[in-house]
Amino acid sequence: MKKNSHNLFLQSLICGSIGLFLIAIFFVMEHLAPFGNKSLVAADASIQYMDFFSYLKDVLTDKNSFNYSFSNGLGGSGIVIFSYYLASPINLLVLLFSKSNLQSFYDLAVAIKLSLAIATFSYYLQKRFQTEIKPFFVLLLSLCYGFMQYNIAQSYNIMWLDGVYLLPLILLGVWESSRKKFSFTLAISIGLSIIFNWYTGLINCIFSFFWMIYESALSYDHKKTFSVNFSSMLKQMFLFILAALGGILLSSCVFLPTFFSLKNGARSSLDISLLKLTFNGSILNTIEKYAIGVGSTKDGVALFSGSLTIIFFISYFLSEMKSKFQKIVSGLMAIFILAIIYWIPLSLLFSLMKEVDSYWYRYSYLASFFIIFVAGSYLSTFKYTKQQATTICKAALLFLVSLIVLYQFKPIITNKQLLVTVIGCIITLLLLVLITLFNGKTRYTAVAGLILMTIFELGLNAKWLIATNNNVSVYKNYVVNKQKQINTLKAYDSGSYRLSQTSENLTANYDEGLGYNYWPITSYTSNMIAKQMNLLNILGYRTEQNRMNIVNSPITATDSLLGVKYVLSDYNINGFKKVSSISLANGKSVYKNPYYFPMAFTSSNKVTAKINTWNTFDYTSNVYSDFAGKKIAIYEPLKYKIIQSGNSTIYNVQVKYHKNQQVFGNLTWNQVNNNNNLNINNIYTTGYAKWLSPSLFYIPMKVNQTNINIATNFPQSVGTLQQFYALNLKKIATVTQKIQKQKQKLIFKNGRIYGVIKAKKNTYLYLLVSKDKGWKIKINGKNVQPATFASDFMRLKLNKGSNKISLVYKTPYLSLGFLITFVTLLLLVTLYLIKGKIAFKTKSKFLEQ
Repeated sequence: MKKNSHNLFLQSLICGSIGLFLIAIFFVMEHLAPFGNKSLVAADASIQYMDFFSYLKDVLTDKNSFNYSFSNGLGGSGIVIFSYYLASPINLLVLLFSKSNLQSFYDLAVAIKLSLAIATFSYYLQKRFQTEIKPFFVLLLSLCYGFMQYNIAQSYNIMWLDGVYLLPLILLGVWESSRKKFSFTLAISIGLSIIFNWYTGLINCIFSFFWMIYESALSYDHKKTFSVNFSSMLKQMFLFILAALGGILLSSCVFLPTFFSLKNGARSSLDISLLKLTFNGSILNTIEKYAIGVGSTKDGVALFSGSLTIIFFISYFLSEMKSKFQKIVSGLMAIFILAIIYWIPLSLLFSLMKEVDSYWYRYSYLASFFIIFVAGSYLSTFKYTKQQATTICKAALLFLVSLIVLYQFKPIITNKQLLVTVIGCIITLLLLVLITLFNGKTRYTAVAGLILMTIFELGLNAKWLIATNNNVSVYKNYVVNKQKQINTLKAYDSGSYRLSQTSENLTANYDEGLGYNYWPITSYTSNMIAKQMNLLNILGYRTEQNRMNIVNSPITATDSLLGVKYVLSDYNINGFKKVSSISLANGKSVYKNPYYFPMAFTSSNKVTAKINTWNTFDYTSNVYSDFAGKKIAIYEPLKYKIIQSGNSTIYNVQVKYHKNQQVFGNLTWNQVNNNNNLNINNIYTTGYAKWLSPSLFYIPMKVNQTNINIATNFPQSVGTLQQFYALNLKKIATVTQKIQKQKQKLIFKNGRIYGVIKAKKNTYLYLLVSKDKGWKIKINGKNVQPATFASDFMRLKLNKGSNKISLVYKTPYLSLGFLITFVTLLLLVTLYLIKGKIAFKTKSKFLEQ
């Protein structure tokens, strides 16, 4: 038996290696990195993941931290970023690549994960069906699983692929549980799945429960009474729950701190209004979308995994080799699979109770697994007979007729996609018939042809589906130039401060602080810190979908409050001084903000600065007034005229250029149009009233200019509010110069702030650091609890004399999570050894007899 297990492992490794070889050929043909200037880094992979992997590389080389990082927005724990995006062990390969070559790493990581999916599915098929499926069919079905539509379409969401290659091992453990065994495979694979990516890990965990019911139903023994079968099923379910619970507890080292961190996120609450007893999309679209090169959309999921798979899937239900009961059970499971996609309550469950507005059916790999599983089940009883040839012909005909008829009524795929899919299915059918009806050389030739045909179909599907970019060399240059500029700035000023940057184009690249290891003011992750987002929003950087704040142009009064000392900009900022000793990089120069607040300063004023207004200009003025100790209006409203011309609107703002002022506009809107844009005083243009566009924006002025024009290409009715204000730099300077004199020389490190402050009188220490449960704060050795100002930052009361300050951050529940993981692992190892010892004694007694 042990030898057999080794053989299965070796065969699976060979299947995975074949898959990797095919991927390498595909990469070469498509000129994908490292073999060309194209890469799989597209969509979110380009916007976010490259910076996350750069962050990972810095953490692994002890230049940054997962425990706490000031590079994470306004500062925070990196546990959610790690557990969602970076926990896969394959990501350790970043150590072999420079930051400028991370696109090559990304492509390699995708290739490895797809190969692992092929290998684990091969192992599953052989183990689950006890080597009853012919080896070349095992290879083909495994390739179909590895190169299914989901894997190709989601190649730019690499973190979800860990769930794909671990699913076969999880469901293998489910099968072992259905055989009344405690499954270590199930416990370990569930634990690893949640650790590697908690999102797909939880999806796999939920699905495994329903799969357990399916496996139990398939194992129903008609020769026994219902009560005996029911008792058996209860035992199976108990063993499953025990192993699954063990797996969940095993993942506590990552999942427990992640869970509590997610509760503080901007998207932690559940919108009950999402729960509706309705359907989205059409089930019939699933049939038509089973075609080469078709992607999933809200109205229909795409599940293409080869003609071979769908022919055998349908053959299962037509074959006389399967009992009526088995067909009914699998038919009910098929209905359930469609329900988790189209019926909103179940769809919401498998979306982990969150609204999904992009990357539709992120769990559709479950459906593909089921289709290929049923195909494998049919092949486990497949015989070379005329009857089987008739069955597969009927199955292929049924699929083709359904596809063509649905296309005639409501075409949702192209003629080209339909034609290629039909031709591929017919050729696959002919080869299967030859394999079934003929022996010897004809059969071997047909097998070779079937392998090539399946690879061709899957390869063509990948070519049509895959999203790539053509800027590997551009990216390399950008990274090198940007990192050099950041390193030069750090050498120029090694203090503690935040850095922002302008962007003329709309962008979601808000994770460069993580990528290049500087302290930014915003970031973009799946779970932003709610308090930070709310603060940035009231300060003028509007919130986008609770995932990011739009920071495209500088808002000086805001940036200063946040500790922004430098801005990278491609245009001059009035009142700022260009740092001429730092070279231009990627079109941007470094500008120093002379009005910045230090990261740590004292003030005798007890400032709370609660958010009590929606108006950015009023709120910011109130904060400055609190620190000044008197009413101070740093913003002055400007008069303007509206000039309407057809569908265009020009805002003529009446203001004269002055070196001691900055001008800002704020136009809110009531609709979204992707063609909307603003021309800002003929200096820069930006998109507006759409995704990623700002609300409040900076208006650069030219020397001696007497008024400004903000030109739009949309009617005035699009806007619901217009605001134009001038910031008085002299007034803001009276506050910030006083604050800068009270700067305290505390040492700021990721997860630690410390130093000594000598106070001449009772005063307050203000830290531009978010209050967080993870901070353990001591003053002169005594634990203290901080107050807050601006609803987020910390304020500490200091006594006259010497105050030894110490703040240490520990990710909440991390230690407890590791303890639970350790105890669970210890219990599993003990149980395994006891079980092995019992089995050894039983075997010895049998041999003695």
